[in-house]
Amino acid sequence: MPSRPVHAVAIAMTLSLLSTAAIAQPSPESIELANSLGNDFPTPHTRWATPLSGGNVRTLFIVHQNPNINGLPLRHVVELQQRFDLACDAVLAMTAKGKTYAITYQGGAGVYGGETGAKRLARLLEKPYDCYVVTGPVMGHLPEKSRKAILKEVERGAGLALLYKPGKEDSPLLKRFTDLGEPPAVLAGLQVKCFQMGKGRIVSVERYPTDATWDVYRPNLEQRIFGFNICRDLYYEAQGRAILWAADREPGLAVDINLGFRSSLRDELASQTVKVTWDSETDKAPSQIRYRVRSEARGSQEPAVLTDLGTSKGERQLRLPTLPAGSYWIDAIARDDKGVTGWAVKRFNVTTELRIAKVSLERESGEAGDPIRGEVDITGPVGENTLLRVHAIDRFGRVLARQEFPTPKSRVDFSLSSKPSMPGYLGIEAVIVQGGQDTCYRYCQNSYSITQRKHDRWNFLVWGRLYASPFLEVADDLLAANGVTSRMETSGVPWWYMTRAGMNYTPYCASGLYRLPDMGPQEPTVNEHGTLERADGCWNHEPAVSLRLDKWLGSERDFRGRGVLAYSMGDEVAVMGSCLHPSCWKVYQQWLQSEYGSIKELNNSWGTAFSNFSKIQPIVDETSIPWYPKRSQRIPWQLTWANNEHSSRGPTSGSTAWKDTWRNYPRYIDRRSFQYWNFANYCKRFRDTARMMDPHARCGVEGSDIYLDADIDVIVRNTGWWMPYGGENGGTTNEVIRSIAPKGYLYGNFMGGPTFWSCILRGANTVGRWRVDNMLTPAMQLQPALKRMVQSGRIIFDGLGTLLNGNPGSEMLDEGIVMLHSMSSVKMAKIGDGPSYGIFRWRKDDGRTRSNTPQPQFHVVNRRSHRAWHRNIRASGMQFRYTTDGQIKRGEFDASQAKVLVLSQYEVIGPDEEKLIRNFVAAGGTVIADVRPGIYGARGKLRTGGVLDDLFGVKHTGSAPVSEKTGSIKGILGRSPVNLKRRTLFVNPNLSITTGKALGKAGDTPICIVNQTGRGRAVLLNFTMWSYAKLAVHEGNDDAGAFFRTLFAEAGATPPLGLEDSTGRRHRNIEAMRWRTGHGTQVIALHGPTLGTWPEPNGGTPDPPPEPFSRGLDTGVPVVVRFAEPRYVHELRTGRHSDGLTRTFKTSATAFTATLLVASSRPLHAPILSVVTDSVRRGEALGIRVAIPRARGKRVLTIQATDPEGKTAPWFKTSLIVQDGRAELKMPIAWNESAGKWKLTATDLFTTRTSTASVQIK
Repeated sequence: MPSRPVHAVAIAMTLSLLSTAAIAQPSPESIELANSLGNDFPTPHTRWATPLSGGNVRTLFIVHQNPNINGLPLRHVVELQQRFDLACDAVLAMTAKGKTYAITYQGGAGVYGGETGAKRLARLLEKPYDCYVVTGPVMGHLPEKSRKAILKEVERGAGLALLYKPGKEDSPLLKRFTDLGEPPAVLAGLQVKCFQMGKGRIVSVERYPTDATWDVYRPNLEQRIFGFNICRDLYYEAQGRAILWAADREPGLAVDINLGFRSSLRDELASQTVKVTWDSETDKAPSQIRYRVRSEARGSQEPAVLTDLGTSKGERQLRLPTLPAGSYWIDAIARDDKGVTGWAVKRFNVTTELRIAKVSLERESGEAGDPIRGEVDITGPVGENTLLRVHAIDRFGRVLARQEFPTPKSRVDFSLSSKPSMPGYLGIEAVIVQGGQDTCYRYCQNSYSITQRKHDRWNFLVWGRLYASPFLEVADDLLAANGVTSRMETSGVPWWYMTRAGMNYTPYCASGLYRLPDMGPQEPTVNEHGTLERADGCWNHEPAVSLRLDKWLGSERDFRGRGVLAYSMGDEVAVMGSCLHPSCWKVYQQWLQSEYGSIKELNNSWGTAFSNFSKIQPIVDETSIPWYPKRSQRIPWQLTWANNEHSSRGPTSGSTAWKDTWRNYPRYIDRRSFQYWNFANYCKRFRDTARMMDPHARCGVEGSDIYLDADIDVIVRNTGWWMPYGGENGGTTNEVIRSIAPKGYLYGNFMGGPTFWSCILRGANTVGRWRVDNMLTPAMQLQPALKRMVQSGRIIFDGLGTLLNGNPGSEMLDEGIVMLHSMSSVKMAKIGDGPSYGIFRWRKDDGRTRSNTPQPQFHVVNRRSHRAWHRNIRASGMQFRYTTDGQIKRGEFDASQAKVLVLSQYEVIGPDEEKLIRNFVAAGGTVIADVRPGIYGARGKLRTGGVLDDLFGVKHTGSAPVSEKTGSIKGILGRSPVNLKRRTLFVNPNLSITTGKALGKAGDTPICIVNQTGRGRAVLLNFTMWSYAKLAVHEGNDDAGAFFRTLFAEAGATPPLGLEDSTGRRHRNIEAMRWRTGHGTQVIALHGPTLGTWPEPNGGTPDPPPEPFSRGLDTGVPVVVRFAEPRYVHELRTGRHSDGLTRTFKTSATAFTATLLVASSRPLHAPILSVVTDSVRRGEALGIRVAIPRARGKRVLTIQATDPEGKTAPWFKTSLIVQDGRAELKMPIAWNESAGKWKLTATDLFTTRTSTASVQIK
């Protein structure tokens, strides 16, 4: 067991394994899952007693569970099961308040699951067990009836093993036992107390042998590289002996290893005597004894077997090989025809006169290509034939770089080469060679890291670290094996075992940003001095800002060396900020000048008469909130409102001074624009500081939940990484990010299981999960939802994610539908009558509550027209992208590549957007708006009528709240008839027709106004899209869908694929996302259901999900894919493919899991793998070539290798992107690689076809 206890930590979270007093009782299914003992991830282990000659031991484990963290308590049971023949059940239990062993236990059962969990325990106790194992002081917290049942079975002869040192709380229990005094020989090496009660044996294990303890936080030199396999084996060997003794099932054969020494000089090892003895309680001799010598590092020997043992009592003498200096363990396991009958294990040491005293590094990290420098200190006599070798080795002990020093001096400086092909975690090993034999090894205390940033690949990021010290290095290996590439919030430390597992870091940095409160103002607040609150001060005050940034980022240097994906500036932080500090206000004045160029232009916009920019000062309304009696209470609020220009938007609370002439929307919008720019500029400064130590630093924030309520454009242009939350809110933010982000920008979502694939379909190259405890069961298995995600996502981890969404990735395709986003429109849509037409953010910016009128969350979150547009476009079989007002102003948006512009409550239209829209329509494009397009001018300037009224052929006659009316549409749109049946719609009543033609009415309000102008068309629907039919809903009339598809078809935007069910009916709740990977080749992802087609779109996973997936999460729904042109089609993962060119392909879709297809205009041939040379020597690089006949564009392959014994070599597994059918790869061969014939296999992820080649390693 680790000698260091689990840290007491304060974690601001609550796991599912909580006392039932705190939460509702979990379901029986979740209780079974929490107590399950599955083992999908076996760890290295010795089978000490499995199978056991006398049969298995029925065992019930009562396992102490910490209610605040997932310490993986059931993994101890799994580890025992790997090594001993135990038939186990387990029950998690927790200590709780109340008097231990009280007649009436106050606080309910301590069994996890409350009453339901206690009933489960009672059911288990209906069958007898050979032994009851308790891992902590929980017996007094079990239901009295269950506790009595256990003790009754012990009295009848069952065993009771207490795998902890009992304390005062267990004294009532211990008083019932009879102390047996001296422990039996079978428990030698353990500090135990043995008792008896009736016929049953009881043992309490108070201390383990020193060899059976380890400290993951302070590993020795060898463990830091090779792990704790031997210590873990010895720990559970000791526990197993205790359990078998308590169950009266200890081995019937006494096996011992008699060493004539504890330590021996290497040169004398051959003369040492080692005997294996055995003595059976019966007359039966063991059929064999298998023995081996093991080391934590070098020197382990292959097992050998003794047979023909003859008698039930005997001995055999063993000859030890000449081993390098170090610590060794020799074990012997005896078997008969039924299983293991006994075993023994002993330790010995080997020494040499010439030894390595120390290996040290000049520095512990560097870039690939930097030399690895350090020194080796040697003590003892150095002979003429002595050679010192210094190695850089990986976790498998493979020598990747080496340097030799004949006849070394007492101190030797070394310099090893590093290469990009090397892993990020290296051990530094020094070895003395004498007479051609390795005689002594020594390792550097610290590992060496080659910085691994992983910016060019797809990444899976996990938040938090485990507090399960016995299993940390194996748990992180499990996470890495299941796709995790980066870790966040690791308590400020880049833990060696995470780096060793191949992960890098996303450090959670101090940054000076602030979090918005759950309740209250959703905007920057200031204190009585006007300085930003909840932050570390003004973001513009120098030199304070620079000093803070230098300090904060200086503390991240350890992470920098190990490899940083991104430097996180915070979780759930506000993405806007400003204050009234003089430094901040001066920057604001400078920003205004850069925006307007001259004070005249600003005055024209604001309707003011400032003589210069320095004259612009905050408007502080000191008459507001008069009900606060003290000025000190009023000032922070008054300054906060001034900081946010509330007086320019409307009266502040209680103001007697405010008048309508103060209303100045451009001034308000400019302040908001500055706040987002100020945040982005501060992020840029943070990045620039980070790049002083890490030239490739990416910086940004995560956990944003902003929907579209931010200047996403300015944030993306000044950060390098952004991870909003998943679901439709963060997914909507990512719709804009994916559309405008430059190549190499890192973005994605923090998500749950159901949203993994929707993140991929939105272009995410970085997907995050909160938090690591929630990913694993108490037995260290993947939680079912995560397991499902990993199984479906394995292809993403294996390289497809990098091919599609990595850097540079592939081109995401759409149908030329472009939606417009501007922060100004979002802000103005929240003023006056705007909120009645749609909710851009649930919480109010200036309110202390989330809503003045309580409403069901479903109603509120679905009044978001942008999201409704997204759903309906995708339900119609098409895709879209965004552009922003910023891109338009900078001339970055190429309208010639668009067919349709969609304006959803796009209330603010400036001159740049107006010009582009008009030119777009004149050139033949179609613009479609839902409600209130351009009712404000640039920066929200009030105007009479809409900016584009003449384009739409309408006239806006003033503002009015949304009106609920019943309407229908019927007529000819372009060349196509449309017929939308009567339905309730929410419309803008203050609209009249000029030159446009209304195809319908809602009450007396015109809807669907079409105006042909130039070569194009403008369509004003005049109803909110959130009030329109949800086209993704599987059932119901398709008239709304037909109208929507016609609306786009007449603009030239049509579905590229047909998705039908087995009856030919169009699928509505399955979307298709396409990536172009090369000329004529596309990867297609089919995915459903659409978020929002079940009652609570931001809730958990619905089971069963909505139609057509109602048969369950794991049941496929038939899909027939129809292509516009004949294509060769392959189904990824399964290898199914069309027989030649086809226009249809039958497949299936599973809820929340993407079905992946590749469609190509030319056949997809299998890869051809070859090696440059038929043989390669150790220490050289093997050249590998891949050719794919007639391939165009990019394909991704996995490369694996098997050694001469047929074992897969995990260090050689890699992904390879093949461009235009050609790729080469250099695979470094270690200096100690296994010699012989190796087999290489390349697997094409597109077709699942493989190719093999072989090479001789010499």
